[in-house]
Amino acid sequence: MDLQEEEEEEEEEEEEEEEEEEEEEEEEEEEEEEEEEEEEEEEEEDEDEEEEEEEEEEEEEEEEEDDEDEEEEEEEEEEEEEEEEEEEEEEEEEEEEEEEEEESTFLITNDRKKKKKKKKKKKKKKKKKKKKKKKKKKKKKKKKKKKKKKKKKKKKKKKKKKKKKKKKKKKKKKKRRRRRRRRRRRRKKKKKKKKKKKKKKKKKKKKKKKKKKKKERRKRSRRRRRGGGGGGGGEEGEKKKKEEEEEEEEEEEEEEEEEEEEEEEEEEEEEEEEEEEEEEEEEEEEEEGEEKKKKKKKKKKKKKRRRRRRRRRRRKEEEEEEEEEEEEEEEEEEEEEEEEEEEEEEEEEEEEEEEEEEEEEEEEEEDDDVWVFSHFLSQNLAATQYL
Repeated sequence: MDLQEEEEEEEEEEEEEEEEEEEEEEEEEEEEEEEEEEEEEEEEEDEDEEEEEEEEEEEEEEEEEDDEDEEEEEEEEEEEEEEEEEEEEEEEEEEEEEEEEEESTFLITNDRKKKKKKKKKKKKKKKKKKKKKKKKKKKKKKKKKKKKKKKKKKKKKKKKKKKKKKKKKKKKKKKRRRRRRRRRRRRKKKKKKKKKKKKKKKKKKKKKKKKKKKKERRKRSRRRRRGGGGGGGGEEGEKKKKEEEEEEEEEEEEEEEEEEEEEEEEEEEEEEEEEEEEEEEEEEEEEEGEEKKKKKKKKKKKKKRRRRRRRRRRRKEEEEEEEEEEEEEEEEEEEEEEEEEEEEEEEEEEEEEEEEEEEEEEEEEEDDDVWVFSHFLSQNLAATQYL
């Protein structure tokens, strides 16, 4: 019987050890699975961020392409308008040439009338040329104004894009920081749980070893008693048997009491562990609260510094942009002044030409009057002589 009990106990111990090993393996597998899941989540988040960045880049490229298409369309429209105006001018010139040819077919006896008509035609041509020049100048001014507007729009768009990019980068950085903090907290909690589980297992193993040793001692003591109390009379043998049975019952009761005490101790330990965990959680929350306060203070200081730096940078950038804009405006004003001066010079030249033409016309009219008067006198003299 003793050998059978020992074999059964050994088998039970082996089964318990195998169960413990299986539990450890299962826990390790669960931890590995959790780590893999975390890695997969991180990869998915990184992929989502990359996709968002790619989408943003594609949208920006599409906007730039749309802007370029609009500019090309506007340039094409301007070129078409210029071509139409040139065609109209060519048609007008052709009509003038036809009129001149038609007039040349008529026989005009008076040479002076011919000259006057030619001069009038010249005047008309000059006026038309002046109109063309003015139109061209107006077109140039319109083009310059359009270009200025386009430049301003482009600058505004670039500023808006820069601001959007900065905001998006800040959001992404915040998300990444939050994720890292969460992962660190999870890892810390897992490490603490692992340590507690290992401590529990060690305690259980120690208790089992103690129980085994006690059982073995009691078995040895029983064997000794049985071996020593083999002889004797009938009554003495029965008394010894009763005493042994009573002792065995007492030992079994003691074992049960010990087991109950051990269970109570385990329950108390579990309760203590739960209380410790609660206290640790509270401490962690308090520490997190204190850390948050410290971090908030640090963040405030950092924010103040960053704001100052940003303000300085913005001021510098704004000052540089304002200086560039002022330089561009000055250059444009200089160009406009030069153009105005050129226009004034051209107008003065045109006025001088008109004055010269008027003087020539007045001289021609005077010559005509003299010619008519002399012609009239010659006719009168001829008449008087005839009479």
